[in-house]
Amino acid sequence: MDKVIDSFSERIINYFVSRDLIKDNKKRLYQYSMTNIIQSSICIIGTLLIGLCMGMFFENLIFFLVFKILRKYSGGLHAGKYIYCLLFSLSANVVFMLIIKYLQSFDSVVIVLAFELLSLLSAALFAPLENKNKRINGKEAMIYKIMAIAISFSLIVVSYILVYYGNPFSVPIGMAMLFNGILLVVGKLSMYAKSKKFQ
Repeated sequence: MDKVIDSFSERIINYFVSRDLIKDNKKRLYQYSMTNIIQSSICIIGTLLIGLCMGMFFENLIFFLVFKILRKYSGGLHAGKYIYCLLFSLSANVVFMLIIKYLQSFDSVVIVLAFELLSLLSAALFAPLENKNKRINGKEAMIYKIMAIAISFSLIVVSYILVYYGNPFSVPIGMAMLFNGILLVVGKLSMYAKSKKFQ
């Protein structure tokens, strides 16, 4: 699938170059950006379809947005190929929607709080985790860590305001935070295992 998307984005950029809409010397940069746009679009459409099919559109939308915001600043585990990332993301999305549906069926305030606090702790300890496509220096890393912690704390506050008013959307917020925390911890363990392997 990676090759199909690369080929498709190359065709689009070649078309723009042939029309003199893009300079040939910037072709590679635009192709990389186009590939990211296509990949993100497939993921978003797949996620929204899951929410619609499960009758949980707004829960899934909140879960997706909260996760993406946290992920931007905290980083985490990354798959080697896009197809693996997509399949893992969509499968995890279905699993978390089922968990959300279950937790919304009873008073789960304590459970959600525990998950959110664990996510905040993982952000404080491990964020940000960089990947090969996004290198960050020491100053940027500190800013990303502060942002990850601040966003996590803000989400906890928002979540419990929702709980106070009896709004069930606190659960998808907690689950998105948990998912992000899990990927942070697993990503950190993966990096540690790789460093030991090459020693």
